[in-house]
Amino acid sequence: MAVSSMSDDPPRKEQQTANSWAVALGAGSELVVCALAGFFAGQWLDGKFGTGPWLMLLGAISGISIGLYRFISVSTQRGNSR
Repeated sequence: MAVSSMSDDPPRKEQQTANSWAVALGAGSELVVCALAGFFAGQWLDGKFGTGPWLMLLGAISGISIGLYRFISVSTQRGNSR
């Protein structure tokens, strides 16, 4: 027979706060990674094709757009699950 004490389990509110922080940090990290991936992919393509800063700017803008889309979709999924 297993007996669980109250001190072993974190309170429900603290667990929800920890989960909220994890979701927020994950979504924010994904936004930054998408923006940087687009930036560096555009920079690499600029070097390959000699197009100046245009593909770098296009890559950064598209990376930020994709990152914001993912950020918003994760945020709204989290809000709907409550």
